[in-house]
Amino acid sequence: MLPTAPFPGRACRICVVEVAGARTFQASCATKVAEGMVVKTNSPEIRQARRDLVELILDNHPMECQTCDRDGQCELQNLAYTLGVRERLFAGKRKRYEVEDSSFSVVRNSEKCILCRRCVRVCSEVQGVHNLSQLYAVSTRW
Repeated sequence: MLPTAPFPGRACRICVVEVAGARTFQASCATKVAEGMVVKTNSPEIRQARRDLVELILDNHPMECQTCDRDGQCELQNLAYTLGVRERLFAGKRKRYEVEDSSFSVVRNSEKCILCRRCVRVCSEVQGVHNLSQLYAVSTRW
């Protein structure tokens, strides 16, 4: 069984695994299990790849963890801590987005988006509304 993705949705790639015979690491949330498949989930290379991915996500994430409403309850913050990410290694200009608050039911801060697509999935699969998928593709960092 492949590991559960921390942020299911196929875009963040944090759930990478090493599949025997594959040229590159595979996202476990997007890889179909096959008979006889050999998968490494916790090799040093996989741990380093996950750490690198978290560092890249954090590079474009607001530097306001101490004042964020989710401080201490943030999955990204917890994952960074678990993987040993303590500082930002990449300097440069971050992408900036306006807060989308035109709806009474959804307020979206795309600067904090980590491409997990959880908001899109909840909107479509739980609420049955399907209105974020188009907005998602337009407003995030594709």
